[in-house]
Amino acid sequence: MSLLPLRAARNVLFAHKLSFLATHARPLKSRSSGRSSTCILHTSSFTTHIPFSKNLLRNPQHTPRVIRNTAIRSFSTSQINFRSSLPPGADISRARSENNQNQQDLHHGEAFVFVDPSHQRFVIVWLLGTAALVFVMVVIGGITRLTESGLSIADWRPVTGAIPPLTEQDWLAEFDKYKQTPEFKKLNSSMTVEDFKGIFFWEWFHRLFGRAIGVAFALPFFYLLSRRVLRTPLTTRLSILLLLGGSQGALGWYMVKSGLEVQDGEVPRVSQYRLAAHLGSAFVIYTGLLWTAMDVMSKNQPSMARSAQAVLTSPAVPKLLRLGASAVLGMTFLTAMSGAFVAGLDAGMVYNEFPWMGWHSDSGPRAGQRRYVPEEYWALEPSYSNFFDNSAAVQFNHRWLAIGTLTMINLLWLFTKQNQAARSAVLMSPSLRKSIHAAGMMSWLQVALGITTLLWVVPIPLAATHQAGSLILLSTCTWLRHVLTRH
Repeated sequence: MSLLPLRAARNVLFAHKLSFLATHARPLKSRSSGRSSTCILHTSSFTTHIPFSKNLLRNPQHTPRVIRNTAIRSFSTSQINFRSSLPPGADISRARSENNQNQQDLHHGEAFVFVDPSHQRFVIVWLLGTAALVFVMVVIGGITRLTESGLSIADWRPVTGAIPPLTEQDWLAEFDKYKQTPEFKKLNSSMTVEDFKGIFFWEWFHRLFGRAIGVAFALPFFYLLSRRVLRTPLTTRLSILLLLGGSQGALGWYMVKSGLEVQDGEVPRVSQYRLAAHLGSAFVIYTGLLWTAMDVMSKNQPSMARSAQAVLTSPAVPKLLRLGASAVLGMTFLTAMSGAFVAGLDAGMVYNEFPWMGWHSDSGPRAGQRRYVPEEYWALEPSYSNFFDNSAAVQFNHRWLAIGTLTMINLLWLFTKQNQAARSAVLMSPSLRKSIHAAGMMSWLQVALGITTLLWVVPIPLAATHQAGSLILLSTCTWLRHVLTRH
């Protein structure tokens, strides 16, 4: 039995749109007869009747082929009315009033998962814009580290610290503070005020940019809360991101403080552990903003509409593809964190060759041959400290974690070419196809940037580009994993 006239088939809705109607409509009942409602669908070109049923489209095989196989334009829910099959003399005005309430529920009720549709575009632009600011912040932080500017400001003033020295007297006072730091005494004792201004700028700008990100995120967030357009899941997630962002300032000062309190005989630099925590937190915030923005773009619709879409329009995705995407995302993050230890220990300044790391110096059959594993890999005690405190071991680990990430991403790409189900999924989903290709290409570019940075002994522009590349690669892997949550 066909639910729609064949003459109107070209104008029917996508199957998941119909499921949305069938699930969220509240059919009116006749007090006298108790008969079920009939859905009257009004479009610009036709009017047709659809018997209401909550089982409509739950199972694709029970859906008329004319509905399943027809694609049409999107429509506004304001064009949909549900009217009861009322007997003569029924209260039409009451039915119309209840019908208007149904439409308001569809537009403004809790049916929408994340945000009211009227503010959806604003929220997407806001989240992606904040993510872009965090991206820039990470690059600025990398430049601050590479220029050895991170210890130039010896105090933390969350509010008044936003104002830089304005007079020569202010600069001399700030320089006097720096003279009391271990870095000046041990490394920069010949530095002048003009030299100090150069390193001061990057640390000050890094902190100022962090404050600007906090304002750019917090003000729109509280505005949206006041308008009550955010749903509970999105409010909770954004509150967590706000707390993480606020804690970044304190975590950054905790990191800087480690470089101001070094023992005699130690090199004055920040703790690589605290640096990794600071960078890792920034990566988590960035990934959270990006993931949330993609959620709002793709999933801000009623839950039954999403489930029907998944059943009727999404390709079957092999479980191995999902697991592989999750593993690739985790491996990319782990490699980036190992890079933080490389930066913290200045490990990029040793063994500026690839893939070798020194020579065999012992007597024997390998004497005079190149080494792939540095001789001092296990030089420290206890043994596990070599993974975090040994410059040669840290660089070796970062090298091969990067190669492992490259291998995993390209194996996943090959899987989408060789496995029939995965290949079908990629062919049916443009987003999946684009994300897997983007991750594959970016993995090769990032490894090439890393090797070049090492061979050229860490020039600042190239090293900053390499750090930016790690975030771009993380973005493509996040996109890939998110696409797979939609299928």
